[in-house]
Amino acid sequence: MAGEFDVINKKHISRSIFKETENMYHVYCDDPDVIISDSQKETESIIDNLMERINQADILWNIAESFFQIFQYFEMRVTIPKNLLQEGKLLSLKGKGGKGLKADYVVVEAISVENNPAEPSVIRRIKMPVYSIETEGHWRRLKFGQRGKDRDGQPVDGKTWVSRSSPWRNANRRDGVVYIKDCLAIAKARVNEIYSNVNDDNEVNNLTGMGELYVLRCSLMEGEVYKVGWTSGTAKDRAKEISSATGVPMSFVVVESWRHDKPKELEVEVHAQLLPYRINNKREFFRLDFDNLRKIIIKTINRVSS
Repeated sequence: MAGEFDVINKKHISRSIFKETENMYHVYCDDPDVIISDSQKETESIIDNLMERINQADILWNIAESFFQIFQYFEMRVTIPKNLLQEGKLLSLKGKGGKGLKADYVVVEAISVENNPAEPSVIRRIKMPVYSIETEGHWRRLKFGQRGKDRDGQPVDGKTWVSRSSPWRNANRRDGVVYIKDCLAIAKARVNEIYSNVNDDNEVNNLTGMGELYVLRCSLMEGEVYKVGWTSGTAKDRAKEISSATGVPMSFVVVESWRHDKPKELEVEVHAQLLPYRINNKREFFRLDFDNLRKIIIKTINRVSS
């Protein structure tokens, strides 16, 4: 498939579907200039056929439109008053990224710190604009060196705008699509944590060298919640160390671990893949079933080792 978009007026200028079969190559296009027939009945039949094919790919046109709206996805934020934050705590609002084995990861913040917001607000979802179909004109290509005019009458090289009513191009009504940014839930939980004056300290460990990436679990934690981290020692010793804290109701047990010569960088790679499942950006706990968790870890290890 291929198409031309007018991102200013949010319109499809032309759409094309290309289909290759065993002995033929089919092209379906809603550009009026490609429809050549002396018979009105034949013209109507051609239009019905090509529009049926193009409308069958409507979901693909929606996906193509969404690529133009990616910036809106990254601009979605939860707001919080600046005066609620303690000095030096701003960094804790940003998700963890870092330098991995194969790439550097930068997490785009989902929390916006405002000086005086009227009230805390959460954008839960965003509705992407749907492009309509241009029915009152189309581009016509000109020979090399020829100059035409755009829809506003301004000179343009190599093509010219043809004002022509083609209502048949908009035969299929296209509904809007709502995209939900689920990681805003993590941001909202973080904001609620700040409002509740719950302050946790970041777990800092600057050790490097041979160690292990581990998955730990405390049986009293609700649902399938796992701690995924790294240690320069062994996962078993790390579990004992964490379990000795007075705030832990029951001991952590090692679910599985992987020995690696760069466990800290490996942790960054794995955490980047587990970002949608992270419960709190300041903690290394993730909520998902272990089978999927293990698949993500194994796939990451294989990728960075290749």
